[in-house]
Parts: sequence; structure tokens; C-alpha cells
Amino acid sequence: MKIEGDYPERGRLKTGLFSLDQSLRWVRPNGKISVGVPLRNIVILYGKRHCGKSSLAYYLAGRHRVDGTVSLCDIEGLDIDYLHYAFPQSGFDGVIRIIPEGTRKEPRMHHDMLNDMVDDLDTPEVSAAIFDSVSAYVPSTEHSGDVGEAFVGKRAKDMAQIARRATQRLRSAEEDKNLYIINHPYQRIGGHGHTIAGGDVMGNLAGTMIYMWRKDSQLIASRPDDHFMAEGKIEKNRYGGKGGSFKVVYLAGHGVHRGLTSIYDAMDLDIITKKKGGYMSLGDVSLGRFSSLIDAASAGEEDVFNPVYEALDKYEKEMT
Repeated sequence: MKIEGDYPERGRLKTGLFSLDQSLRWVRPNGKISVGVPLRNIVILYGKRHCGKSSLAYYLAGRHRVDGTVSLCDIEGLDIDYLHYAFPQSGFDGVIRIIPEGTRKEPRMHHDMLNDMVDDLDTPEVSAAIFDSVSAYVPSTEHSGDVGEAFVGKRAKDMAQIARRATQRLRSAEEDKNLYIINHPYQRIGGHGHTIAGGDVMGNLAGTMIYMWRKDSQLIASRPDDHFMAEGKIEKNRYGGKGGSFKVVYLAGHGVHRGLTSIYDAMDLDIITKKKGGYMSLGDVSLGRFSSLIDAASAGEEDVFNPVYEALDKYEKEMT
């Protein structure tokens, strides 16, 4: 068979988070293996509150290009100080372009803000975009209407238009980039399982959908700080199989931490052994207690995690 016509190759974004990269693993019929987040893609991250969705979006957007520009449309509530800590966790040292929301006296309509964000996808310096969140979106008719008035389907219609425009721009962009959309789960009325806000079109056009939740961890719970771990499941992956799972560790006040996440990934693979008293052992090498690793992460001491990265890289090469 021969395929004619020019079409941009869909690459992958290696996140540096081992279990997340592997959860999106795609073994093609020709034996070629792809890992990481598919590019030129809408990625929906959804889950209950405070499970790390936005922080993971910051991390992933920052991984696209460390000196790039991330277009951030936040209509839910933005902590600008937190951005200074969360984005650099991925090595990002570029520009965060916040879509203006107007003033208290003259707030902008949400659809205007989203149009600006989607238009940014056409801009060469923009390497990724984030929309946070669908649940907070207020259609223009609802904004000017009365409480109790029906606006059924308006948000879904607006989200469908945004998703179609974003899909076209991601496909035609000169460089690979993604749009990360934050959403929340809702119980299906009269049925089992959950759904998400924004209608079916947005979910249909998204290439990747990731469901997240907080996960109890005895090692992290022993600390007084609000460090935590989240688990996730790949609910949809158009460019590979779905159903893969992963873990992400969050450092209080700093967001996703690659090193602490790698510790858990290595423990799940029996590369690291947890011994009595919370001590971690990588083969014959002692990494110290887990609490000391958290302290090192908090102090910005990243070299201590290099042996773990190397061990995971070696394991991945042996897998392939």
C-alpha cells in the first residue's frame, strides 16, 4: 500500500515521569514503540478537587520547550506566586502569557478569553496552552441572565467550537504543541460512572483523557507538610491503548516533583527497596530515609535523584 499526501508526523512528549510516559505507551504493528504524551493534541486532565490536575498541566506545558511561551487561560482562580514554583519543576524558564480577564468593573466574557488562547496556538513562540477550567466557564447568555433561567447546552456548544478551532490550529502549527484542558467529573444522572462538563464534542476531539485522584501514601502521610501523591488512569488515548495507570508525587508549594515521583516508580518496579525505618536502597547504594529525600527536594537538591533517573532509563532501554 502507498499513502500519498503531506501530513505532519505526530511526535511524543517525554515527560520525565516514568509511569506516566509508560502509561501512554504505544507498541505499533511494525514493532516501533512510542512513549509519552502525543503531540498536536488536546489533553483533558480531570478529577476531583485538589488532586493535582492544574499542577500536572503546568509541568507538562513547561516540558514542551524550556524557553517557550505558555498561554494560560485561567477562569477558575489563579495563584500567580505558585506559578513561580510549579513551572520550573519541569525545567521551564520561558514566558507564561496570562490571558487577561479584564477588571472587576468590566470583566471579559469567558469566550473572548478562550478565543485569545486558541489564537495563541497560531503564534510560533507559544509552545503549549492551558485552559483551567471547563467547570468554571460562564456562557455570555448566562453571564447576563438571571439566576434560575435555563441555559441548557450553551456551555457545551461553546466548548465544541473551541475544541474544533483548537484542533485545526494544533494540526496546522509549524511546531508541535498541545492544549491542556482542566475538567471535573460529574455523576451520571440515572446511570453508572461519571461524565465531564463541556459536552461530547470536546471529549471526542481530545486525543488524550486522563482521570486523576488522590492516593493515600504512608510514607508521605508521615510528614506534617501537605505533600501528597496522586494516581491517574488513561481513559482515552487515540494514539495508543487506554487503561494505563501512573503515579505523581507533589511537593507542597512546588507542584509535581520528578525526583520523588521517580522514587515511587522505582519502588513499584522493585528497582528501589524500602527497608525498615523508611530507608531506601538502590541495589547496594543507600539513598537514605524517604523523609531526607523530601527535605532534599524541598531544598532544591536534585543531584540525589540522579541515580534513580539512571536506573529507570536503564530499565526502559531493557524493556525495548
